[in-house]
Amino acid sequence: MPLEPNTIEYQVFYILTILLLVAKFSLSIYLGKKIYAKSKREGQFSFDFIFGVFILMVCLFISRLLYFFYDFYLTEFNPQNFLNPTALLMWMFASLVSTIGYATAMFTVDYRVLHFRLKGIIAYLIIGVGIFDSVWILGGFVKTQSDFELVSGLLMVANFLAIIIPIIFFYIGIKTMGLKKISFIIAFGVIIFSIGSSIVLQPIIAPLRNTFGDLIQIPIFFIFFIFKLVGLAMFSWGVTQFSL
Repeated sequence: MPLEPNTIEYQVFYILTILLLVAKFSLSIYLGKKIYAKSKREGQFSFDFIFGVFILMVCLFISRLLYFFYDFYLTEFNPQNFLNPTALLMWMFASLVSTIGYATAMFTVDYRVLHFRLKGIIAYLIIGVGIFDSVWILGGFVKTQSDFELVSGLLMVANFLAIIIPIIFFYIGIKTMGLKKISFIIAFGVIIFSIGSSIVLQPIIAPLRNTFGDLIQIPIFFIFFIFKLVGLAMFSWGVTQFSL
């Protein structure tokens, strides 16, 4: 059976999600202050790596806020409510905002760190996933649970594409003197965050729910919370210390 709104587990998830929202908001403020201080110090604003991550953090905060209403008020973690039109639209907007954030961060990594060697292709593919999902949902093509698992699964593509970020920073850490620690922290932060983001997507959680029952969501969401919080903290701190 799905998680019941009045159970301890449900309330714990509610509190953990609030804490995650607070963490993302706080990290957005932290990065924003760093950008302001840098702009004031240099006398000009620049579209650099830390600004791209700031946009990512703001998008992740907005996305999680939308997912918060989706999870706790529209679906209550009940798979039977996933295809509710209002819930589906909320999920679509949350997913689109998150892919915009990921694409922006990937574009700035490409442009500022790699000197545009990837020509923005990875960023375009990531935003393309978000646009495709939105068009598919707005077009009325998501009618069954399998359809929803398809569009949800496509978000895993964005996470897999983002794996290029830790690869880049592992390479920088190995090749660049003095940046090994910072680069590795950024790389591992992205990996941990990506794992946390992926484990709650339907292609992963649906088979687990079918095999072990709905209560398997309890440990899964605990892992989701811990991994995302740790990954975000590592990544955000790392980018404020990173400079080529």
